[in-house]
Amino acid sequence: MGDFDKLLKNCRVLNVRTGGIEKGDIAFKDGLIAAVGGDLGEGEDCGGLFALPGFIDAHVHIESSQLIPSRFAEAIMPCGTTTIIADPHEITNVCGMDGINFMIADAASTPLEVRMMMPSCVPASPAESGGAVLDEHEVAKALARDDIFGLGEMMNYPGVTGGDADVLGKLAAARAAKAGGFDMFATTLTVSPHKNAPLINAVGRAVGEKEGVEFLPSDFKKQDGYLHSIRLSQEFSLYRQNYCGCEFAH
Repeated sequence: MGDFDKLLKNCRVLNVRTGGIEKGDIAFKDGLIAAVGGDLGEGEDCGGLFALPGFIDAHVHIESSQLIPSRFAEAIMPCGTTTIIADPHEITNVCGMDGINFMIADAASTPLEVRMMMPSCVPASPAESGGAVLDEHEVAKALARDDIFGLGEMMNYPGVTGGDADVLGKLAAARAAKAGGFDMFATTLTVSPHKNAPLINAVGRAVGEKEGVEFLPSDFKKQDGYLHSIRLSQEFSLYRQNYCGCEFAH
């Protein structure tokens, strides 16, 4: 086995750079992958099983699964997801910062890597009534924390286009967080057939150009993303949230 702590032999390894499948061994040292290649020595024969990096779910509301983070991790990690970017928008609209702090604390008890975002719309809109109101000052304070990864989805895009002071203040707080190394942003809002994808992308491009941050436009609706998500959830018996939880979902 050489100087390795563990060696997996006869694997089919996904090369994420080329998209190809390569046969080889995987060696581990001190909890990290030390080498991937041909015959690296004696070890455990995997019989040609596939090996690939853990999946990253780039946007999820854990609460929509009706589970707390630790139980959510039990459900998704066996399927290969090892990292999630979580927007606790729903619990925060009920419990405020106490809800976020609970989610962060519970997530820390699991091997799942949870990057927690700061919800941008609490409440979801001025017409909404909930359990908390977090203004731009609260958002800025949260974004300064090491356990907050960034600003959650700005679902109140009418507030952006209409120049709402509090909404723009939250975006300003996110721009200040750019100093932490964030240089691009995107949205999943266009997967909904009920949203105006050209308008959303236009707002994203305008903000990106003004602030020097790259915006990654998308139109999942145009590419049948909504219908494709329904087919996949039915095929694999997956829980699927059929609304985004905000005023502008329908």
